[in-house]
This record gives sequence, structure tokens and C-alpha cells, in this order.
Amino acid sequence: MKKVIIISMVALLFSCATNSNTVNRNNPNIVYNSTNQGLTISTRDRNVKLHIPSNSLRLVRERHGGGQMNPNYFYFVDKNVNGINVDLHFSGWLLPIENFYFDNVGEFWARGYSQMEFFNHEFRRLDDWEIFLYDVPVPDVFVGVSSSNLRANLLYNDTWIDIRLSITDRNSSKLLHDILFEYLRTVEVILK
Repeated sequence: MKKVIIISMVALLFSCATNSNTVNRNNPNIVYNSTNQGLTISTRDRNVKLHIPSNSLRLVRERHGGGQMNPNYFYFVDKNVNGINVDLHFSGWLLPIENFYFDNVGEFWARGYSQMEFFNHEFRRLDDWEIFLYDVPVPDVFVGVSSSNLRANLLYNDTWIDIRLSITDRNSSKLLHDILFEYLRTVEVILK
């Protein structure tokens, strides 16, 4: 019995140590590969992949409904952004381009999020990325805390790349917006 348990534990440790092309068990369409150069995210049905040069991204397995139930959804948390100890949430979708039926990200935002309470908002561009930065209210008990978000959309080849980054922290909204924008700048889109 002890021999079987030890062999099973060794097999489990070996499977955890090899990071190539790990399939998200909660979402079998998402494939991610973690190496010492960072994390690569792809889906089985899209011909692009995202590369993020961070070694501290960790998969978030729980789903809360809505768009998170889409088979092309991914969600990771980065606990170390440029040496700053924060929880940067990195989530999004790699979708067929036909799903994007808006003229631009402003229209996408206005249609989908017009009822949402937000402030300190701005639109930016980064190459072909269309970006919306905004803050959402936090409960009054968290005095001095900002919850800053970035929503970025890119139409690339036959794929609509929709990324959401967020940080809740005691730094200023402007600093958090800049951190999110610079983080997006590190994301590389690659054809498979």
C-alpha cells in the first residue's frame, strides 16, 4: 500500500513539474504553458496565443457565471508586478472575430456596461489595442483604496482578444491605471 501511495505521489509531483501545454481542467478549451520566459495562453479553436513575460501568474479555477462560463475564458492572478506586491487580475477571452459586432471599444463599453457605476475613466490606444481604463467604487470601510480596471480589445487575424486587468490597492488611481497600461504593453500576441 505504501509503495502505491509513493508512486502516485511521485507521478503527481512529476506532472506538476512539467508545465508544457497544461489544459485547464475547468475549461478544456484553454491551454496555457508556463516557462521561465513567462506564460502563454491559447485556445484549441483560435489561431493566436498570448505571451505574458511574468513568472508569477497563477491560474484561478473558480467561475462565477456569465461570460466566465464561456469555453474561451481565462483567469489568472499575478502577485508580483515589477517588484510590487499586488494582486493583478488578468482575465479575458479569445473569441471568434464575428462575435465583435461593435464599431469600437467605446460602443462596446456603452452597450454592455452603461448601467455600471464607474469613475476616473479614460480611453487610450496602444498600437491596435483599444483600451478603456476606469475605477469602480469600493465599500466605505476601505478608506483610501482604489479599484482600477483596464478593458482592452484587439481584433487580430480571425480573433477578438478581450482582456480585463484589475488591481485593488491603496495606491492612487492614476498610478494603478499606469501599472495596468504598462502591464498590457508586455502582452505579446503571436500567431500559432
